[in-house]
Amino acid sequence: MPPWNTTGVKTARMPFGKIGRSIASKILALQRSESKFVWVLIAVCLLVIVNPLLPDREAGKYIFNLLLSFIVVTGILAASDERQIIRQLTIVGLILIGLDWAGTLAARQIPAMEFTVYFLYLLFVIAVTVAIMLGVIRSQIVNLNIICGAVAAYLMIGLSGGFISLLIETQLPGSFLLNGELMPDQGLPNALIYFSMVSLSTIGYGDITPAAPIARSVALAIGLVGQIYLTVLVAILIGKFLKEK
Repeated sequence: MPPWNTTGVKTARMPFGKIGRSIASKILALQRSESKFVWVLIAVCLLVIVNPLLPDREAGKYIFNLLLSFIVVTGILAASDERQIIRQLTIVGLILIGLDWAGTLAARQIPAMEFTVYFLYLLFVIAVTVAIMLGVIRSQIVNLNIICGAVAAYLMIGLSGGFISLLIETQLPGSFLLNGELMPDQGLPNALIYFSMVSLSTIGYGDITPAAPIARSVALAIGLVGQIYLTVLVAILIGKFLKEK
């Protein structure tokens, strides 16, 4: 029998409720699975590996945005299995992806919008990184998923450093130099994320150098945080492994 509303008018059944509940249950099952950190690691590794190969033209920007969108989606799935946190991260992630693509497809870049997108990416990546770290620390066992989560969090630290560098360069142009010259606007996100990853691993090729004092402080902080994280991470994982044995 069809449902009736309070006014006595017959209403049609909405099939979207079942579809929405089905999608939500599948997402929740993935979030509680033993492979959610694996997807985050795949997304971040794709960005790190493909990023230096991307051209500075439009095609490169589109691929770069796709990779960032993939990180946002996998980050939402891996951050938590609580519905309230998932809902909040989903809203922030959708707004972030929408603003990023709107700025990319726009005929003209708006500096304020660009700064907002970088800032939102930074907050999102930090939130997901902290959530993954807590998941690794609270885990009672050491398996492939936990190891992938630990590595993903390490790479996310480098990604956070890239967005911090982008915020500095957009507000203080010339803070970073490419081969001793000002960095071009085209391909700036690719270059500074590459710089952050190189600083995180303490390789330091010297092609991109911090010129401003705040840029030097950020570069030093990225390197120190990366080394401290690795030291603490190894201690935690070994401790869990020995406890499990």
